[in-house]
Amino acid sequence: MQVIQHLSHETHFVVVQLCLGCDDPAVDGYVAMCLPKATFSLKEFQLIYEELHEQTLDTGFWESRLEWS
Repeated sequence: MQVIQHLSHETHFVVVQLCLGCDDPAVDGYVAMCLPKATFSLKEFQLIYEELHEQTLDTGFWESRLEWS
């Protein structure tokens, strides 16, 4: 599983949680969240990102922390 964040978007913080390589391919997929910068601070976004990252580590799948720039 991977969690990817994009901080450079002009109006939104973007985070994507990607699941690939499951025993059952029907379980593979992704969740994308776009949080408006007008509503969420960078600190709030980082807390959400860290929570998703922790969930990713708890799954037992491989993980990668990539940051788009």
